[in-house]
Amino acid sequence: MAEEPEDALQREQTEPEQIREQIAETRERLAETVEALAYKADVKTRARESAATAAQTARARVGEVIERVRPALGGSHNGADSTGESTSGPAALARAVWDRVPTTVRERIPRGKAQIAGALLAVALLARRRRRRR
Repeated sequence: MAEEPEDALQREQTEPEQIREQIAETRERLAETVEALAYKADVKTRARESAATAAQTARARVGEVIERVRPALGGSHNGADSTGESTSGPAALARAVWDRVPTTVRERIPRGKAQIAGALLAVALLARRRRRRR
């Protein structure tokens, strides 16, 4: 069968439109691919994002630990004490642990190191307690 002239003319007009649409779609996909590759190649930005996420997670976990340990150390510690020092946060937790250490032990350990040791001890005890519950 021979094609009618009208069908051939219509196909000729449709083909360029289809080609233009395909080109536009290809350009969009290519732009998305280039953006994805640029993001992967930007190691510095990805490292910063990863570090920010890790820091946020660490802050949240420290907050959880403080809230769990605080009641065992003698109630809530909010605001500031009579000296104007903060009574909330990791430093307050370390001070509370330090206050519970016997005097003979306190005299042998420099204060800063004891606070760090106390905080680590509190975290270790909570981790141990958590493992036992599972």
